[in-house]
Amino acid sequence: QSTSDTPEEILLAKQTIEEIDRAIEGNEVMVIMAQLDGYSPQQIQETVGLTPTQYASTLRAIRRKLDKLAIEGS
Repeated sequence: QSTSDTPEEILLAKQTIEEIDRAIEGNEVMVIMAQLDGYSPQQIQETVGLTPTQYASTLRAIRRKLDKLAIEGS
């Protein structure tokens, strides 16, 4: 099994990243980046300046947007 991606796979990955980039905005980007960097929910809330309710709402918004992209991409 080859570990190198085909040109089609690379193009699809780039298009997917561009679609996510267009869909995600503001605090959502900061929350995702902090999660990827391993921050805890409490650390993210403090860093981004969100209440627990705002943080939960932001996570729901991110999930909805990603789910919508997944459905559209099917």
